[in-house]
Order: sequence, then structure tokens, then C-alpha cells
Amino acid sequence: EPSASVSKITRISREPVLSAALANQDTIYYVSKQSGTVMEMSTHGSTPREIFNPGIGNVARVNWSPDPSSVLYTTKKNTHYHLDITNQRSFLLDFSPDFIQWSGKDNRVLYKQYSEETKERALVLDTISRAQTKKLADLPFRRVEFVEIPHSLLAAYWSEPDANTASELYTVSTVSPGDPKMIHSGSYGADYLFSPDGKKVLISAISDVDGSKIALSIMNRDGAALQNLNIPTFVSKTLWSQDSKTIYYAQPTNIPAGSVLPNEYHDGTFVTRDTFWKVDVTSGKKSRIINLDELPTQLDATNLFLSPEEDILYFINRGDGSLYRLNIL
Repeated sequence: EPSASVSKITRISREPVLSAALANQDTIYYVSKQSGTVMEMSTHGSTPREIFNPGIGNVARVNWSPDPSSVLYTTKKNTHYHLDITNQRSFLLDFSPDFIQWSGKDNRVLYKQYSEETKERALVLDTISRAQTKKLADLPFRRVEFVEIPHSLLAAYWSEPDANTASELYTVSTVSPGDPKMIHSGSYGADYLFSPDGKKVLISAISDVDGSKIALSIMNRDGAALQNLNIPTFVSKTLWSQDSKTIYYAQPTNIPAGSVLPNEYHDGTFVTRDTFWKVDVTSGKKSRIINLDELPTQLDATNLFLSPEEDILYFINRGDGSLYRLNIL
């Protein structure tokens, strides 16, 4: 049974977890993969208890609000629910976005809207009650990722990472939407992660012609000063420090030869065995967070998040679905 431990890394959930977030310094919220119930437990994994059971099955995706007192559920049938944890209420959204997530500010959401009539796709910024609907841009691709860039008046959007697609990353104003600006293009299988200060963006993309190697690069928000970090991992296995000076990351050591990346990893064709590192963005100096002989099992890290002091790294292991904590210091 998981408990506080002197070991550097510990499994802290007793069941598979769909998604997790830090509620406060001492408490973690998580969604049970089996039941879709919102649970809470201590940051050591003790005293897990149910805090809200919305009775929603087949949950495919969870997106926490920044605080995180609200959650967006997307089911496998692509219906969307807003869960208000504080007031123990859940609402089926009265509109049908293709894809939705919290914008990172206030109670706003970003979503992709598709019109059956016009066959047009749009990126929309709104409140959850749809009180301030603002179309930001027409979307040139069907499968899309998007985010509101921190400490800016911009949103960014890009084509979903795919080995056969050259990426296009655009930014557009959230205040006075005009012509979107393409800031990066041409990388295959690309995914992006903006720094907390909004000034930098991390890119993972295929680094060779046959698509079997992935590498991290970094650039400025406007697309300038592109630099290869020579780190073979996916953006989904990375995390920025709050001061935007350090990147924590899990590095796969066993990607099968000839794999089509990132597709086969995201499809679950294989499970990785990760090692854990951090890199200083300014100097490029890399250092291990945990020694190889201290790693207890095969770990495939996703859904990474840090404690407020940045002395603990939490993640879900894709292999067994459990939540783990790794002491950094």
C-alpha cells in the first residue's frame, strides 16, 4: 500500500489515475480511471477519499482549471461536461465543441468549433457560460492543439503532432483578433509547450527522415533563436520550472527501432522506460534527478506537475496508470 517513504520515488495512488492536479500544498485531486470519480488524497498518497462523483462514464479526457476547482470532462463519445467541484455540480455543455480546455485565465475556455453548414473550423475564446464569445481565427487543419500563451494577449494553435504532417504554429491576438501569424513551420510530428513567462517555447519533433528519432528544441515566442537541445524526448514528458529557467523531463531509453514517432507512442503501441533529468535552459547543462539504480520499475511518465517548492515531481506512469512522486532534492 502506498505511503510516505524514505525512497526517492514512490507510487502514491492505489488505483489507475486518468489525470491529477495539485489542489494545494498538501492535497492532490485526481480522477479515477475506472469510475470517473473526482478523488483527493495527501501528497504522500494517504487518506484517499471521494470528493465528487458526477456519475459520468467513459471519460476520455480531463482538463483542470488553473485553481483547480473546476474540471472539464470529455467522454469517448465526445460529449463535454463542466464539473464544479466546490459546489458539487456537473453540467452537460449546451454546445458541442470538437475540443475544449481552460484558457488559463479567469473562467475562460478555448475551444474548436466546427460548422456542419459551412464546413468551417474556428478557434473560439469564451467563458464557460458562453457570455463573451469571441472568434479568434479560422483553423486550417482538422486535428488541432491550442493554448493561451501565459503573460501575453495571444493564443497559439498548431496541427496535432503527426509523423506525416509538417507542423504549422500560429499565434493570434485574444484582444483584437486579426490575421494569425505563423511563427514556426516545417517540423514533422511537432508539439509545443510555452514557458510560464510566455517568452519561450519548447518543441519536440522528428529529427530524422524515417521518423524514428525525436528531439527537443527551444525558441523565442516569435519563432526566433531556434536552438536544438539534443534531448530525445516528447513535449508531453516535459515540464517548465515556474521561473522558466529549468526544464524537467522524462527521457525514454527504449523506443523500438523503426518506430513511427510520435504516432506510435501516442497510440500506445509501446511503453517507454524513462530516466529523469533537468536541464538549465541558459547554460544547457543537464543533470539527473534520480540515479538509475534508484528507479524501482519501468516508468512511462505523463501528466507531469511540480510541488510549489519544485522539490517534488509528480507524474502518471502509463504502464500501470498509477500516480508517482519523485523527490527532486
